[in-house]
Amino acid sequence: MNSRRKALPLTALLALALAGCASISPNAGFDDVQTEVSQRIDKRVQWRSGGTEDQEVAAEIAEMLKTELDVESAVQIALINNHELQATYESLGISQANLVQAGLLRNPVFDAAILFPSGGGGRAELDFGIAQDFLSLLYLPLNKRLAGAQFEAAKLRVNAAVLGLAFDVRSQFYRTQATTQMVELFQQVVTNTEASYGFARRLREAGNINDLVLYQERALYEESRLGLAAAETNLAVERERLSELMGLWGAESQWKIAPRLPEIPEGEPGTDGFEARAIEMSLSLAARRKQIEAAAGGLGYANATALIPSFEAGFQAEREESWERGPSFSFQIPLFDTGQARRFAARAQLRQAQAEYAASAVATRSAARTAYVALTSARDRALFVKNVVLPLRSRIVDQTFLQYNAMQVGVFQLLTAQRDQVAAARQYIETLRDYWIAKSGLQQIAAGGAAAMNNLRESMESASGSMSGGMARSSVISGSSFESVNQGGQ
Repeated sequence: MNSRRKALPLTALLALALAGCASISPNAGFDDVQTEVSQRIDKRVQWRSGGTEDQEVAAEIAEMLKTELDVESAVQIALINNHELQATYESLGISQANLVQAGLLRNPVFDAAILFPSGGGGRAELDFGIAQDFLSLLYLPLNKRLAGAQFEAAKLRVNAAVLGLAFDVRSQFYRTQATTQMVELFQQVVTNTEASYGFARRLREAGNINDLVLYQERALYEESRLGLAAAETNLAVERERLSELMGLWGAESQWKIAPRLPEIPEGEPGTDGFEARAIEMSLSLAARRKQIEAAAGGLGYANATALIPSFEAGFQAEREESWERGPSFSFQIPLFDTGQARRFAARAQLRQAQAEYAASAVATRSAARTAYVALTSARDRALFVKNVVLPLRSRIVDQTFLQYNAMQVGVFQLLTAQRDQVAAARQYIETLRDYWIAKSGLQQIAAGGAAAMNNLRESMESASGSMSGGMARSSVISGSSFESVNQGGQ
C-alpha cells in the first residue's frame, strides 16, 4: 500500500510519558507576586479561592472597618478584596497553563486499516501505524523558553495592576476626604449665614434695615444651603467610588474616615536620581523586556521551522500474505508555503515590541518629571493659600465688617468679602487634595507602578484653574463660589 504510516521510537515514547506528568499549580507565580508587592509597597495581597483563608480575610476586613480608616488601611482592604484584581490574578493561571502546554509533546497518532478482498475470499489485509512529530521534540526547549518569558511578563503585569490599584485607592481616598472637608466647610457657612439672616430679620422688624438688605442676606443663606446640598451629593458619589475600589457594598460601605486632609509635612524627600530610579523599578519596562524576549524567541522558531515545518517518523506494520514491517518518514515539501510570511510577521512583532519598550521608557521618564512638578506645584500653592490668601481674606472680612457697622460700606461689599473668604477656604482644600494625590503619584512611580499620567495631568489642570480663579476679580469669585462647589474633591 502507498498510504502514509508513521511510528514512534521507544525514546520518544518515554519522553512523551515524562512530559505527560506535568501538572498545573492553582497558585502558580502568585508567591512571586506576593513577595514583589511586599517589597515595593509593604502590602499584602490574597488570591481568594473559596477556602478557609477567604473567611480569615473577611474577618480581617470586618475588624478594620470597626475603626476609622486611614489611607493605608483602605489600600490594604482593596488589595485583598477588590474583585477586579482577583480576576487579574486568573491571568497567572492562564499563562502558566500555556507554559505547561509548551512543555508537552504532541500526542502520537495511531491508525489502523482492515481491507477485505473485493471479490470475496482470501485473507483481509491489515495495516497498522503509529506516528509522532519529532520536530515538536526538537523545538520543545525553545517553546518552553518562549512561554516562560510570557509567564514572567504576566507576573509583572499583575504586579503593575496591584500597584495601579493601590494608587487609585490612595487618590480616591484623598478625593473623598477633601469632599468630606468641603461638606464640613459648607455646614459652617450655612450655620453662619442662617444666624446672619436671622439677625437681619430682627433688624428689619425693628426698621433698622430695608428689604433689599434682608433679601441679600437671605440670598446668601439660600445659596449656602444649595452649596451644602451639592457638596453632600458629591460626597456620596466619591464614597461610592472608594467603596467600589475596596470591594465593599451593603453594610460594609458605612465605613468612616478622618473628616479632614492631613496637613502638608515640614519637608519632602530629595528627588536626586528619581528619574533613573523610575526606569530601574518600572514594572511596565520589565514586562516590555520580557515581551521582547518572547518576540525574539518567536522569530527564532519561525526561522527554524520555515523550510521544514513538520517532520514525522514512525513504524508501520502491514500484513498481506505475511507481515511486513519497517520505519516510515514524512515531511512537508515547502513548494507553496516557504515560511516567508511567518518570518515577516515574527520580525514585525519583534520590532513592535522594541518600539513599545522605547515608548514606555519615554513615558516613564516623562511621568517621573511630571509627578515631581505636580508635587512641588501643589505644595507651593497649598502653602501659599494657607499662609497668605486665607489670612488676607480673614482680615478683609474683619475690616469690611467694621466698616459696614460704621456705615462706610454697604451690605453687598460685606457679602462679597464673605463669599471670597469661603472661596479661599475651598481653594485651600483643593490644593491640599492635589498635593496628596501628586505625592501618591510620585510614590507610585518610585515603586515601579505604571505612569499615572491622567491623574497627574488632572492635578496640573486643577492647579491652572485654581490660580486663574485666584487672579479673577472679586465679583467673579463671589458670583461663582457656590456654583463651583460641585467640583470640590473631584
